[in-house]
Amino acid sequence: MTSLQHPDRDATPSWRIAAERDFARIIEMNERLNLEDPSESTSLDRAMMQRTLTEIATNPIRGAVAVLASGSHLCGYALLISFWSNEFGGEVCVIDELYVEPEFRGRGFATELVQSLVRGASPIWPRRTVRISIEAYRSNPRAKALYEKLGFAVSPHHVLTLALPGSAVE
Repeated sequence: MTSLQHPDRDATPSWRIAAERDFARIIEMNERLNLEDPSESTSLDRAMMQRTLTEIATNPIRGAVAVLASGSHLCGYALLISFWSNEFGGEVCVIDELYVEPEFRGRGFATELVQSLVRGASPIWPRRTVRISIEAYRSNPRAKALYEKLGFAVSPHHVLTLALPGSAVE
């Protein structure tokens, strides 16, 4: 059976918290994301995503992994990372990655996820959040346009990073 013949594709997709049984499929979708929208600075691999999923599952204070599920078929995922900001006066939810399979795009699922985070008290992100952050590569104007349509604005801050020797990404 091909993915287009999957019996669950007719179910209405909805966002839920990922379970460990979802990890292999999330890793597959992450590989697709990195083929479609490659990082401008690092090359990502399966091991990095597995470490991220394991870290969030082990230490939920780090954030959450959401999946877009159509029945038992997963057709998208989001990595939601938490950090406390003194400058902003509370918790920030960083949408570190957001991926929806091509045949499910343009149907409002990314918008639905962001709006649930904005409303707060979502089962996916029950924490009180003062700010939501998301990144888009310069090479992906479609994503940037969607995020701006949802109310995101370019930050006046310039983020600088320092990769440490021996880290997974240098």
